[in-house]
Order: sequence, then structure tokens, then C-alpha cells
Amino acid sequence: MSRNLRLLIELVSAGSFYYLFGVLFLRPPGNQAFTSIIPAVHGVVLIISVALAVFALRRYFRSAPESAHEFSDEELSRRETAARKHLASMYGEPGQEHSVTLFVSHHLAEIGADYWIKHTGIRDPDPGQVLGVLELRYDPEEEGIDILDFTLPDGATNYVLSIEFDDLGNIVGVAMES
Repeated sequence: MSRNLRLLIELVSAGSFYYLFGVLFLRPPGNQAFTSIIPAVHGVVLIISVALAVFALRRYFRSAPESAHEFSDEELSRRETAARKHLASMYGEPGQEHSVTLFVSHHLAEIGADYWIKHTGIRDPDPGQVLGVLELRYDPEEEGIDILDFTLPDGATNYVLSIEFDDLGNIVGVAMES
């Protein structure tokens, strides 16, 4: 859900709260005792409605952008650099048998020497050289930057290494996906 749509829903909710409780529910029934407290209750309903609207606006202006269009090229570049360093540091580490290490070892075993010569200049590249040729697969029109996918160039594989970031731009996970 986009930030704008969420803001609209929250503002409509605040207005609906005011209308339902402040206008419809507090109609005077003709009872004198009830009529005497209506202004006070109406004031409380108005304050709650305004508070809901203010909280919606504060959340809108403080929330992190959700789409790639709202992030700067510098932030994308920073995350890409961090992801590449993280991938390089993870190769061969315990617990990475199913992501970075598997991705590199699988492709070294399955892809022919011609491909590696074309992309690395040598017949049998080391894992660092394989990770060095990874391309960022990113479509700014469709994707945010909370997950960046890296894969081998020229469509050599259907597999990607997906790097997941939290709201602050810190890496929180790596997975090999197809």
C-alpha cells in the first residue's frame, strides 16, 4: 500500500470517527441529563478526531519511503556497495552453504570456461572473481531497494543472490533464490 493511500485511509478514518460519534451518536434524545453532557462529549470526540488526523500526518511525513522512486541514487549506490562487500565476506563462512558459497561453487562447476574467460579473463576464476562479475538486477519502475538481487551477466543463470535490508538500510539477510 502506498504512503499516499495509507494517509488518505487514515484521514478518512479520522473524519468517519468524528461523523459517527460526534454527529450521529450524540444527537440529543430529548433527555435533559444527556443533553447537558453533549457539549463535553462532543469536545472529546473532536479532540480525538483531530489527534487521529495529526498522527496520520506525522506518520506520513516521518515514514520511510516505500518505493524506489522515493530513494536517491546515492542510497541505492550505498546499498549496492554494502551488499557487494557483504557477499564477498560471506563466501566460505559457516552457515552460508545454502546461499553465497552454494551460488559460487554451483556456477563454477556448471558454467563452461568460455563464459569465465569472457567475463573474468581467465578459465578458472576464484570465488572472489565470480562475485566480482555479479550484476545488480534492478528495475527502478517496479522495485524498491529493500531487497537487491545480484546475478551473473548474460542470463547465464536463473539464480540470484538476494540481499535484504531493514528500514534503516542495514543488511538483515542473504538468500539464494531462483
